[in-house]
Amino acid sequence: MTKLSASLLILLVAVTITESRLPKKFTGNGDVIFILDSSGSVGTSNFLIMKRFARFITLFFKIGKTLTQVGLDVFSSTVTTEIKLKEFNTCAGCLRAKILRAKYKGQNTNTFFALDHARFNSFSTHY
Repeated sequence: MTKLSASLLILLVAVTITESRLPKKFTGNGDVIFILDSSGSVGTSNFLIMKRFARFITLFFKIGKTLTQVGLDVFSSTVTTEIKLKEFNTCAGCLRAKILRAKYKGQNTNTFFALDHARFNSFSTHY
């Protein structure tokens, strides 16, 4: 995803939130992978902000096998899949709690490996 696409997505969420007090949940089907940077340059406080934002975004989706599935990858020097897409199809609260438990790594930044991992592994039907 390009920076422009990510910015537009954030803008869309912000507009949705401000346009209505209780925005409707997206009830379609789809896959969402959050890719969080946990490198040393981010720091623990900013990593916590990212986790809280990812958790917040999930509130706008109905989670389920035939609805929206959410995954989480965390990267720095290496990439770790913290949540697989099909892992929390029946418990949205469990999904949100697991997002907040993602571990900060604090190493080097390797964004390419994170995007490559998501493309070949996190969205894979075999994963």
